[in-house]
Amino acid sequence: MLSHMEPILVLGAGYLGGRLAAALIDQGHDVIAVRRTPAPPPFLSVDLRQLDAALHALGVTRVDAIAVTLAPSRGAGYEIYAEATGKAVALARDFAASFVLYTSSTGVYAERDGGLVDETSPLATDTDRGRLLVAAEARLANSPCPVAVLRLSGLYGPGRNPIERYRANGSTAYTNRIHVDDAVATASLVLSRREPLLVNVTDDEPARAVDIARWLAAREGAPPPEERPGEAGMPNRRISNARLRSLGITLRYPTFRDGLEALSS
Repeated sequence: MLSHMEPILVLGAGYLGGRLAAALIDQGHDVIAVRRTPAPPPFLSVDLRQLDAALHALGVTRVDAIAVTLAPSRGAGYEIYAEATGKAVALARDFAASFVLYTSSTGVYAERDGGLVDETSPLATDTDRGRLLVAAEARLANSPCPVAVLRLSGLYGPGRNPIERYRANGSTAYTNRIHVDDAVATASLVLSRREPLLVNVTDDEPARAVDIARWLAAREGAPPPEERPGEAGMPNRRISNARLRSLGITLRYPTFRDGLEALSS
């Protein structure tokens, strides 16, 4: 179980990390949630390069665990992933953390032809994005404590509603997604167990974009978009969540229909 003696450090407390920080606080844990943009406590607005000094200024000499939940932004592309995982390893060593959790991306996978992908599938090394994502995970091999890597598929939920995008997408390429509530619940469970882990975090039903558009059109009484092939080189894969399910996870939104219905209500 998580300790209440030292704070849990959340690096990248944005759309996902901010919700994770709130969930951990609700569970009774002390949390320091680090983000790039200003925000009130428990958020700490500081650049990663100045984080050590900021923590010492707060009197923090040890942290219980570190969760890395960064995402790219206009000012920081995918390079931020490797910077963040490298920083997490250094922080784990210098602040005696007992566990590191990292939310990676299913963008690490090479598959683009609609095949089924699990945690043992080949990784992407032929694109800049793929190489950066793979390199970020590789940095965690130097961690002095156990590490869990959660490879998230497309994150959606309140404040990140994909319905408009899906409605107009007639592509036959497969898409994969996970509701933010399920991602937070998974991260919280993994943090509580403290076990080394590599797992895809995605719902039960990979779906072609055109099939989602058709479902929305039928639901709304509107004409669906014209079917078209997926664009060459773009993601087209079916992500397996068998390992996630083996952990005993119960998804609140197991299919796109469950999640999109909730966003529409």
